[in-house]
Amino acid sequence: MVHISPNYKLTEDNFFKMCIILYRIQSGIPVVLMGESGVGKTSLITELIKIIKAELIVFQVHAGKRKR
Repeated sequence: MVHISPNYKLTEDNFFKMCIILYRIQSGIPVVLMGESGVGKTSLITELIKIIKAELIVFQVHAGKRKR
C-alpha cells in the first residue's frame, strides 16, 4: 500500500510527473527539477521518494545577483 502525506495533493499532473521522474531514475538518467519558487518541486520529489523508498540528495542552486 502506498502512503501519501495527507497535506499533499496528488493531482493527475503530479502523478504524471512522478511517473516520468521514476522512469528516468530507473533508466539511470539524472533528474533536475527546475521552476519558480513555491510551485511544489520539493514536495513532489519528497513524496515520490517516500513511495519508492529511495535516498534523496538535494542540491539548492540559486541564480541570485552577483554582488560587487
